[in-house]
Amino acid sequence: MVRSSCYALEELDGRFFLFPIGQACADFARDVEINEVGAFIWGYLKEAHELDEIVDACMKEYECDSTDYGDVKQSVEQFVTDMEVKHLLYAGDIGKQDSEAYYREYSVADIDIRVFGGDEIDLSMMSPFVKKSEQSRAVIQVYLEKGKKADAEEGRVSLLSGKRPISQSNDVIIYRIFSGYQVLFSGYQFVSNLQVSTDGSTCIIGYNDEAEDKAVLSEEIFNSLKIPFYLCAQKLGRVALHSASVVYKDKGWIFSGKTHAGKSTHANLWNRYLGTKIFNGDVNLLGIENGLLYMYGIPWCGTSGLNAIGKYPVGGIMFIKQNDTSRIAELPYAERVLKLLRRLFTPFWCEEQADMNTKICKDVANVTNICELFCTKEKDAFDVSREYADRIV
Repeated sequence: MVRSSCYALEELDGRFFLFPIGQACADFARDVEINEVGAFIWGYLKEAHELDEIVDACMKEYECDSTDYGDVKQSVEQFVTDMEVKHLLYAGDIGKQDSEAYYREYSVADIDIRVFGGDEIDLSMMSPFVKKSEQSRAVIQVYLEKGKKADAEEGRVSLLSGKRPISQSNDVIIYRIFSGYQVLFSGYQFVSNLQVSTDGSTCIIGYNDEAEDKAVLSEEIFNSLKIPFYLCAQKLGRVALHSASVVYKDKGWIFSGKTHAGKSTHANLWNRYLGTKIFNGDVNLLGIENGLLYMYGIPWCGTSGLNAIGKYPVGGIMFIKQNDTSRIAELPYAERVLKLLRRLFTPFWCEEQADMNTKICKDVANVTNICELFCTKEKDAFDVSREYADRIV
């Protein structure tokens, strides 16, 4: 844990304030008032320290009795969590870099993904995205941490004692912790947990060193990398839309909809009748640059196995709905935004993320063509969607 470099502590008549400086000031961030103990913690976190170290420092500074330890720890955890939400503290100690660790580096949509450790892990599915240039907008550092299954379970129980999950499904449980998020995988065989900072910039993936099926282990590690990537991309104003896409006349055409609505089927119609390249068979990363919407190549593509590198300006997004006949229907602005939000893979784990996703989807709905495609599974559906695309181009 380390303090942000974008704020400075000032005392005014016995009150303590954190004032934005540098980029935070340019972004019109607001000042934050903290109490005396918070001011002490802020000073202490000029260098990175773990939570227990912060608690011990407070115990010593304020000469607390040992019986007060539990209360002090609870207060410190609450302060740290509040400051992280405001981006005033960061998990600077997650995954300390080991210069001797096996190292791989990839670049996905101008985001560098640096993977340390796990030399036995096969990440050949990332090979097309091996970093080749210096250009990047953000960096994600991922540390693959090998351990025994029993030890991982014991550590999780200790870390998450008394905490309630913020999200839970049959396969994944997510907790908010002082350094970001703890993700537990009940649906994986060998990857047990993932700890990631709130901005996705640092991540530890814990896996079972007793894993016998290396192919399954590698696939689980590969899929786990989506979590820090989606968090980091979200901070850059990009969202991952559950959709298939093709490239036609140098533009991306995206087909989305409910599961089994037929988005992959429709993309395959374009490929069959026109030979268009399928850019991604399951998920498309969207972002706006200079007022234009782009789709970016990413390695994750569900079970389709279809993805490509590069980026293309988006010509339009069609939300598919099965029907006896094929036709295009225009959508009002609110419906366009809602349909985008409902199909996102990008996390909605907290109110801030929900606000960011909504803002991005509003912007997307303002800058690109979005319609509803009522369609069959036959060639007439392709004819209707191509005619729509040709009108736009």
